[in-house]
Amino acid sequence: GLRRTRPFIGHITLGYIEDLPNEEEAHKFADGLSSINEKIAEQQLLFHMPKAELHSYETLSRFDPNPTFPKYKL
Repeated sequence: GLRRTRPFIGHITLGYIEDLPNEEEAHKFADGLSSINEKIAEQQLLFHMPKAELHSYETLSRFDPNPTFPKYKL
């Protein structure tokens, strides 16, 4: 009796941000993401993840990209 009401978007949630970060926090966050990406690049991955992006959402039915959020091509 389950119905798919919208397309599946595969994703990995690493965390939630409740408030917009200030400039210093945003830089620390971006540096942390870069560090994680560099460490992942040194490992043999068992799955393919071509990019990492930050998205916002009002409800769990839509993840909205924001052009001001950092994006990484892995």
